[in-house]
Amino acid sequence: QEDAQKVGPLLRIASAADRISNSASEIAELLQRGIQIHPIVFEALEQAEEKVTRCRVSDDSEIAGRTLVDAELESKAGMMVIAIRGSEGRWIWGPGDDVMINPGDVLIARGPRDGALILKEVSRGVRELNDFGGDMD
Repeated sequence: QEDAQKVGPLLRIASAADRISNSASEIAELLQRGIQIHPIVFEALEQAEEKVTRCRVSDDSEIAGRTLVDAELESKAGMMVIAIRGSEGRWIWGPGDDVMINPGDVLIARGPRDGALILKEVSRGVRELNDFGGDMD
């Protein structure tokens, strides 16, 4: 019973983080549809621990030409890709591990503030994931 009491708060935090993530995904989808969002929503998102970021993959990026699972963005940067807009303009929502990341793709990802900064630099080809000191686990 003592273990259950210790785990309870952690489960509530994980559940709250999951709800925040889902809401961020819904906001990203609304933006993609061109629906206007009140500025106060963006202010609230700025205060959140988890960030949703958008970045374009350059030709020089180490993740270009890799699948999502091979890019290891979740394990090395803590970022989960929730959508990809291909260079031809087609969107993939909730992409699977086998989806290829191509130069020119725009990634929409969610994760910690530091992970968002890492993903932006890696997608631009300025840094490599290993430059950031390994796994975020």
